[in-house]
Amino acid sequence: MSAPEFDARIEEALAKTMEALADGFDAEDVAVLVREAVEIADTVGDLDGFDGPEKRELAVSFACNLIDKFFSSATPQIASMVEAVDWPWITDGMEKAIVDPLVLKFAVPYARDLIKSTIPSLVDLVVNATKGKIAVNK
Repeated sequence: MSAPEFDARIEEALAKTMEALADGFDAEDVAVLVREAVEIADTVGDLDGFDGPEKRELAVSFACNLIDKFFSSATPQIASMVEAVDWPWITDGMEKAIVDPLVLKFAVPYARDLIKSTIPSLVDLVVNATKGKIAVNK
């Protein structure tokens, strides 16, 4: 692959990723991030002579960095989920003033870290599917 082809491939992958994240971060975006991260790692790895484990680490790192960068846009959805929870043994005023902000403070980083912890397994799944090691519709 020539340098211009490589640059075009990276630009295309970044454009797809940014398009997926343009409306905020949600669960469906994880699949796009992982797929594009694997494709970018494969492209870069072929040029730089990376082997399998190095490509995997590159894909995981790329996806996790994008999650770190864009996850804050998921905060409104998480906030609405936290607000929807009714704590029956706590008054509504106390819930809104104390409990909801406290739960939200911990929910956002926990959700981000939970998603990031799945990335290595998802990268492996995409790679195995690409190599035909997973029987789909057979």
